[in-house]
Amino acid sequence: MTRGMLLLAGSALFVGGGMAAAKSGGPVRATDWRQVATMADRDRVRNWRDTWLAAVAAARSVDARGVAAEGVLLEPDRALDQAIPPFGDYRCRTVKLGTKNAAVRGFTAYPAFDCRVEDDKGRVAFAKTSGSQRPVGYIYKDGEARGVFLGTLTLGEESGVLKYGRDVNR
Repeated sequence: MTRGMLLLAGSALFVGGGMAAAKSGGPVRATDWRQVATMADRDRVRNWRDTWLAAVAAARSVDARGVAAEGVLLEPDRALDQAIPPFGDYRCRTVKLGTKNAAVRGFTAYPAFDCRVEDDKGRVAFAKTSGSQRPVGYIYKDGEARGVFLGTLTLGEESGVLKYGRDVNR
């Protein structure tokens, strides 16, 4: 059974993920995204709402009909009943809002793709399983109505995943 899911990638909302260091110096599987994210990424998530509003405004100036067609999806204060989706296979969509680069379109709604949410040793793993750009990482609960995705981007025929922090553009 497949279910629908949407991955939103904003200019400052798509950040990386990895492992935190324990006080003893060894790696641990963090359950709080703040233990994993860099300071720059924590700032991005902290300021997500302002970034979101600016990105939607920029997207509207590029494609008002496309933005309107997304309906309540792009309203920043809407929330699902559960912050973390149940494990399973999904048909996901990516909607890109805003841009830092004038050569990149400020709004793009991609068609659905295959993705999966599953348990990875107690963490909620997300992976896009088809296509040329495949986000992969973890979804961390951040309150009842919000999940924070921290991951990297696998491109083309790459089979491995870059470690967090190796490429700030991913």
